[in-house]
Amino acid sequence: MSEIVYIFVDESGDMDFSIKGSKHYMFHFLVKKRPFNLHAKISNYRY
Repeated sequence: MSEIVYIFVDESGDMDFSIKGSKHYMFHFLVKKRPFNLHAKISNYRY
């Protein structure tokens, strides 16, 4: 079974680089592996 990786990306601020735009523009990343290997067997109980 191959590992599953979740990647979450969030941004804040705006892309208006004029005087009226945000002072800061940020990206946030979170990378997480699936916490357990039994997910496929457990999720099959739905069906």
